Amino acid sequence: MQRKIMVGGDRLSNLPESILFHILSMLPDRKQVVRTNVLSTRWRFPWMSVPVSLNFDFSYFILDFVISTHRELHYWRSCQKIQKFNLVFDIRQERFIKDVDLWVYFATKLANAEEFDLEILFGDTY
Repeated sequence: MQRKIMVGGDRLSNLPESILFHILSMLPDRKQVVRTNVLSTRWRFPWMSVPVSLNFDFSYFILDFVISTHRELHYWRSCQKIQKFNLVFDIRQERFIKDVDLWVYFATKLANAEEFDLEILFGDTY
């Protein structure tokens, strides 16, 4: 089997920056955006500049939710632009109030989110 040799170099690396960012912004999942860094050396860091939307919706297991939210925010700490930050959380235990404060600080101060939605639930209501 013969291999084709590409003449003219890597076409992805030659794309204009505006097209590169347009392609990245059209990907539906932020994990897909991050995966593009393997396509070309030029694509290694531009994903950090693409606006992302972060959505954290409370799950039944509070501790799992807190840990996964911290992990996700740590992952996106170097992202230059957060387009939307959405947090829905049920505070059943006061020990998690500091976590919520940290998430709000991240969204409003560090990430400077363009849109910020916060919904705090206080357990069962009858």
